[in-house]
Amino acid sequence: MTQSVVSGDLVALGPPDVRRGEIILYSTVGNQRERIPFMLDHHRRFGVDRFLIVDNASDDGTTEFLLRQDDIVVFHTAASSGETR
Repeated sequence: MTQSVVSGDLVALGPPDVRRGEIILYSTVGNQRERIPFMLDHHRRFGVDRFLIVDNASDDGTTEFLLRQDDIVVFHTAASSGETR
């Protein structure tokens, strides 16, 4: 897996594969493994092409689940959500 530091504690887990013209949704998550499939399905039905998701140090399998999705660019941070901008 390719990792690159974006800024401070923010690390991209894989290449930021975003294409011109895509409908993009940005979200932060933390330990949301049970809920995230429903959120993704909901927004996919409304036409979202790509998700940019900052995982806030999840330890419940959220990160691994997100990395298996073809339409998600995952970023990771161990900083608190109040500290990440």
